[in-house]
Amino acid sequence: MNTAADVAVIGAGPAGVAAANELTGRGVSVVVIDENQRPGGQIGRLRFVSESDADRGELDMAVDFRGSTVCHGFRDEHAVVVSDSCGTSTIHAEFFIVATGSREVVYPMPGWTLPGVMTAGAAQTFLKGSGALPYRRVLVAGSGPLLLAAATQLVDHGVEVAGVLDASRPRLADWRDAVRLGASPALLAQGADYVVRLARAGVRVRLGHGVASIVGETRVRGATVGALDHDWRFTDTATDFIDCDAVLLCHGFSSVVELVGQSGGQLDWDDRRLDWVPRRDRAFRTTVPHVRAVGDCAGVGGAQIAALEGTLVGRWTADELTGRTADAPGALPRRLRRLERFRLGMDGLFRAGTGAGTWAEPSTTIWRCESVDRADIEGALHHDIDDLHGLKMWSRAGMGACQGRTCTPVLRSLLADRGTSRGATIPPSYRFPVRPLRIAALDGPPSNRGGHDA
Repeated sequence: MNTAADVAVIGAGPAGVAAANELTGRGVSVVVIDENQRPGGQIGRLRFVSESDADRGELDMAVDFRGSTVCHGFRDEHAVVVSDSCGTSTIHAEFFIVATGSREVVYPMPGWTLPGVMTAGAAQTFLKGSGALPYRRVLVAGSGPLLLAAATQLVDHGVEVAGVLDASRPRLADWRDAVRLGASPALLAQGADYVVRLARAGVRVRLGHGVASIVGETRVRGATVGALDHDWRFTDTATDFIDCDAVLLCHGFSSVVELVGQSGGQLDWDDRRLDWVPRRDRAFRTTVPHVRAVGDCAGVGGAQIAALEGTLVGRWTADELTGRTADAPGALPRRLRRLERFRLGMDGLFRAGTGAGTWAEPSTTIWRCESVDRADIEGALHHDIDDLHGLKMWSRAGMGACQGRTCTPVLRSLLADRGTSRGATIPPSYRFPVRPLRIAALDGPPSNRGGHDA
């Protein structure tokens, strides 16, 4: 069944929910689609949700919400193709607000495919759904504040945490930049609370350390850990062995930009985050006039920034549709600027290093979908292939069901490690469908607005 609305919001996390509620409150018809059954995004699941976070997951009753629905991309300028358990349909709208969020980045190391290895976010989802984790002793490793939050939640639920390893080793300039964290005392206090609670539980947090290898035959039985330099390369210092039956990894986040790219929107390289983000103006419009991008898909910043951007884009989009001028935004832009300063401070402290591409051994699987290992990638690099498209053609890395969402940051790191910065910062190209779709579901060829290749 096809649907028409003034605005289609893709993604029902904090940004999408805030945008939809603002639009509906101003008399605009809105349809919201999300792959989850309920609105709220990852932060709005059943457990560990504060009152403020719960509010971000509440949609106005007038919003047409379509849960368990996948967006496959733009069929033409004002239509997207979606699918659910009933089949495939098209949503037509005057404007589209893309709020697809971000995904966790994990860099491969020997043993990372063993049972018992999962992302920190996946462990949180497991806890939020069942209230338990089926492991005795867990090591948490990667980079960023999610590690502290996940470890604290595990301790609160009786899971023994063997330690927290953060690969970040901030330089002096990064610590100077950390003064920006004072822009949000509440978030700073939340992070400090995590550290205090972990210390009370006897959990050691080690900066500048990472997992060199995960040990086990049929399951995890421990991990070898070592010190890292500023660029995330292992130093020559002695390694330690930590006994554990699970390893939770998260080396940061990457914006989900496939839909913006497929629409024809320009993607820019963010050297600070080592990621691609949509090019936007001050009203969050992409280079495609009827497509806006808000929240983590436009640069990872967290739920508070996402909700503020969603509220503002809802107001400004309603203005364009109705011809009316919204009330003066007041304190919202000022609050957003303060949170942006906080985010810049966090980006500096947890800056990713390009040396993560050196962690994998020749036999380490890099790309699970096609069983591509590090040696296969090195073979391509030795033949002077220096961009993501060339690596895909040589090794099939990026041709699996997830369309490179998992391996692209890893391939980019390998290119950067070889000094091919040009190839590392050329954005991947996207063609319809950005998510797998049965050909039989289509009744005609879609239009690829950006002219991108798969």
